[in-house]
Amino acid sequence: MCIWTGIAVVYVCGGVRTAWLGIYYMCIPTGISAGYVYGGVVGGSVGWRYAFFGEAILMLPFAMLGFTIFHLLEIINSGIYWRFF
Repeated sequence: MCIWTGIAVVYVCGGVRTAWLGIYYMCIPTGISAGYVYGGVVGGSVGWRYAFFGEAILMLPFAMLGFTIFHLLEIINSGIYWRFF
């Protein structure tokens, strides 16, 4: 979680940097609370193991994006910082 601050300083431009950091740090408690609800619903209905299988399937695209995003940004940017808004 703490590495995003350094990434945002490098890749996010000027005035939107604060908004991106605010959104990111807002998503942490939101994801934790949604995880409790998801785990309770799925764990109570079909068993707790299926909650992990469902999460693994849902997170696979994000994991693949995490391995490729910086290379894709360098291709898109061609040396110019990416403007997100």
